[in-house]
Amino acid sequence: MFALCDANSMYASCEKVFDPRIRNKPVVVLTNNDGCICAACGIAKRLGVGKKFVPYFQVKKELEAAGVVIRSSNYELYADLSQRMMDTCARFAPDINVYSIDECFLYYGNEATPPQEGWTALATQIRKTVWREVRLPICVGIGPTPTLAKVANHAAKKVEGFKGVAVLDTLAVRKDVLSQMDVTEVWGIGKRLGLRLNALGINTAWQLANRDPSQIRKEFSIIVENTVRELNGEVRHTWDSVRAAKKEIYSTRSFGNRITEFNELRSALASHAETVAIKLRKQKSLTASMTLFATSSPHDAEGYFRRSHFHHFTVPTNDTRNIVSVIESAMVQLYQSGVRYYKCGVGYWTCTMRDCFSTTCLVHQMTTANLWRVWIILTLNTDVPQFKWPPKASSKSLLCDESSCPLNTRQNGVISPKFSARCEPQTIRDKGLISMVIASGCFFRIANYQHRTDN
Repeated sequence: MFALCDANSMYASCEKVFDPRIRNKPVVVLTNNDGCICAACGIAKRLGVGKKFVPYFQVKKELEAAGVVIRSSNYELYADLSQRMMDTCARFAPDINVYSIDECFLYYGNEATPPQEGWTALATQIRKTVWREVRLPICVGIGPTPTLAKVANHAAKKVEGFKGVAVLDTLAVRKDVLSQMDVTEVWGIGKRLGLRLNALGINTAWQLANRDPSQIRKEFSIIVENTVRELNGEVRHTWDSVRAAKKEIYSTRSFGNRITEFNELRSALASHAETVAIKLRKQKSLTASMTLFATSSPHDAEGYFRRSHFHHFTVPTNDTRNIVSVIESAMVQLYQSGVRYYKCGVGYWTCTMRDCFSTTCLVHQMTTANLWRVWIILTLNTDVPQFKWPPKASSKSLLCDESSCPLNTRQNGVISPKFSARCEPQTIRDKGLISMVIASGCFFRIANYQHRTDN
């Protein structure tokens, strides 16, 4: 069984947690720089105001007339309350998967037996505990598959007769709920896909559940087939126990007021670079390339201006100092006098796990012009063979370990050169343990190397 815990109007509810005076008032939350509406509480929805993603300036007077409380988004606050909500929900199940900032799946096992108090009582207890400890209103839906748990949560929120809690543990209840759901309200079925299903006479979730999965796969895709199977109680969705690290990380934001000064744009880019560097270190990743951009608004009378800059790091990094140092050279390309900048941002690509990459002690802070190729080859106490360039594919790479090599010496925290080579390929041997072949055109300081055996 799976339970889906979903906060009601997450952002608006978070604002009410920290300001109890507005708990019984309609509340609307705006996006960055108060551009559009991104959330509205239940009271505002019942008044017919606060439709999502509508520009704020278009409905400002309407909201004021209705007495709606307006709040600017505060994502740090929402993330903190989200974590507290997830920690509370996690106490009620052996496994949890955080699906988004406002919802999580609790997993009880494929053959889970009902708790002594019953599934409905358990769902009610989760809901009451989150409200008591975090003050966030949530709905809880329980079903035999993740998709049916989503359906149950939908019923808990919108189907009459369910008051914040729904359990789809029998075929009769499942049929009743699915018959009242439009097919586009099913998890994974969007508007365009819904139109294609409507053309086949599939208008409700129950009608979709009764279609042949194999035929659905032929006409649509395996994803829709999995949805049909899940609606019939067959678990098809899975998730990793550890969330995969992001391959791309961005930090962007539009300015509250247009900026035109060189230093203002540089400071904004540096702030974004620092933010994303923190995210890199948090997920223990490195970045090999970086992009920066700055743009004006396409709606400005002066015309649209957009510039971007791409930088590739010789050695992947997550050091804020290395990343921020790129901005100075990028500003030459990004900044143009007289442009009223509306937005800027920084993005990192090709993020790799830090544990999978070992930087060598070859001259610290090398430039691309100096770095060509270096091959370190294990000789295992034998004579160094006559190497030809490039080395054979059978050569084994060595990884550097500064802390344990007898060749390493330091002066004021800087690795001292023990050997240098230029122009002609040469080899180094230390007690028969290591050999190095340096390509023509390289110049490096050699520090400690220790062979790491994986076999």
